[in-house]
Amino acid sequence: MTPVRRRAFCAAAAAAAAAAAAPWIVAARGSEPGVYDNKVVFGQTIGFDSVWGSLYRNYTDGLLACFAQVNAQGGMHGRQLSVVRREDNYVIDRALANVRAFGQGADVFGLACIGGSGITLAAMPLLEEYRLPAVGALTGADGARVYNRYLFHTRTAYSNEVEKMVEHLSTIGIRRMAVVYQDNAFGMSTLAAAQKAAQRFQAQLVADVPHPAENWEGRGMAATVVKAAPQAVLLFTSPSTVADLMKQYRAQARAALPSPWVLSVTSVPKLSELLETDVRGIAITQVMPHPRGPSRAARNFRSVMARHGSGDDLSYEALEGFMTGRVIVEGLRRAGRNLTREGYVRALEGFELQSLEELDYRYTASSHLGPSFVEVTLLGAGGTVLR
Repeated sequence: MTPVRRRAFCAAAAAAAAAAAAPWIVAARGSEPGVYDNKVVFGQTIGFDSVWGSLYRNYTDGLLACFAQVNAQGGMHGRQLSVVRREDNYVIDRALANVRAFGQGADVFGLACIGGSGITLAAMPLLEEYRLPAVGALTGADGARVYNRYLFHTRTAYSNEVEKMVEHLSTIGIRRMAVVYQDNAFGMSTLAAAQKAAQRFQAQLVADVPHPAENWEGRGMAATVVKAAPQAVLLFTSPSTVADLMKQYRAQARAALPSPWVLSVTSVPKLSELLETDVRGIAITQVMPHPRGPSRAARNFRSVMARHGSGDDLSYEALEGFMTGRVIVEGLRRAGRNLTREGYVRALEGFELQSLEELDYRYTASSHLGPSFVEVTLLGAGGTVLR
């Protein structure tokens, strides 16, 4: 953990402890949980200690940097923004316990990101039960995108990413594809999207290879892919699994995995760390513009990270976290000083089509789907992301 991130979380923990020690302050003035005269406290259930840990850490880097910038400017309507994080290890039962604790307590106004498809799906009824607004879910699973009054998405659907993959491959004449996916809600949703896209673009899925999120058997997975002889492999899984499969495939086939494609949630920095020089040629769908590129979102992100965050974390997921923070801040701004959960929800729904740093976020009273941005990138030497 970087010194900046450690300081940010220490400050968040201190704020949470103060709120817990004096809950009567909230009750005395009739405010919502987590809302104080000088601060607003958000909760976060996420798996730093999991196969998706690098993604979640980078995302949170960007989110906290956005909040730190607002706090340095005096806060939002005079209130400082803080985040209390609870580890869930990418385990549904632990995440649900965290959401219940946030919902039943007096120290959290809403959630700033939920991590994982299965976790988000399981948590959605609790958001309704506790009237707990959640902005940002690190999933694009279609099931999690069914309307929920208290959940606001800040990334596009996996089905949009997968469709872009299959369309691109089919356009250049690659139609025999294998799919490797986690055997959970995340993987099943992306497999279904691949099946639908294959039918639309007249492609063939020559193998689908499920595996557990933990303790997978890379050698057997690689053998299945080798036997299927695909022209491309769609990898709907974690960076660790991607790296293991690619190494196992090379050992068995004595060749590189053919045309590997991964989703935006498969962290480029982690892939580069695990694969070193073998990342070249991996194609990735991205749901944010290039973080080192010329877009307004990227330029502002780099400036804020240099001043208030981990300056060396210029990853796509950090940019996504930063933009999630921008959505939260804009919702708070619109909700005004007399902050309530219902007022915050109505303020977000009032976006309709709101451009933040030239990225469009669509929220209405009947849809909270957020952005639809997708682009295809390619990894070059040293893990450089090429457009």
